[in-house]
Amino acid sequence: MKKVLLTTLTVLAGLGGACAHAQSADQQQLVTLILRRNADQQQRLATELTTPHAGPIAESFIEGRQAALYRAEAATFQRGADPQALAALAERQERVIVVAASRDHQLPARQAAVDRLHGRVAAQRDAEQQRAIATAWQRGALSLDQVARLEAGQARLARMQYRLGSTGRESVEQALRLQHVQDIQDWAIATGTPVL
Repeated sequence: MKKVLLTTLTVLAGLGGACAHAQSADQQQLVTLILRRNADQQQRLATELTTPHAGPIAESFIEGRQAALYRAEAATFQRGADPQALAALAERQERVIVVAASRDHQLPARQAAVDRLHGRVAAQRDAEQQRAIATAWQRGALSLDQVARLEAGQARLARMQYRLGSTGRESVEQALRLQHVQDIQDWAIATGTPVL
């Protein structure tokens, strides 16, 4: 799948800027693929958090990389998602997937079961939000600008998770604040009205 994606993106990049701002079927398919890969990545993170070696530092590290990736996606979509930018974005996304799959970044850390559970739930919810964005985009319910703004909201959520996880513990107040922001993002995705 990676090889097919990169080959398709390379061919589209070779077409040049003539179709840079057109929403062709290929562009729509590639944007959908990128959004769905985000969901798959978050699902893998949620699954990874169920293992005993996972900790808040590992989750925080991955969420920090996800936040940067989501910001890059939002900027790319905001500029019109030309084929060359989509190709570069797919390569960057692949690097984040490789880093998330490696165990080198996982440092030993103690944490409460509640922290681990909340991290898993937050990652699962992020995956569901990414799927909802991809589905709405694929149905034509969202414009590229709306997708860009929703991805910017996803970046803010991932950044919040990164900040919470980097301390190794989170308070009930912090968890509730994150949940509230996720609720707002759920509403924004459902209505197509980005607010974050």
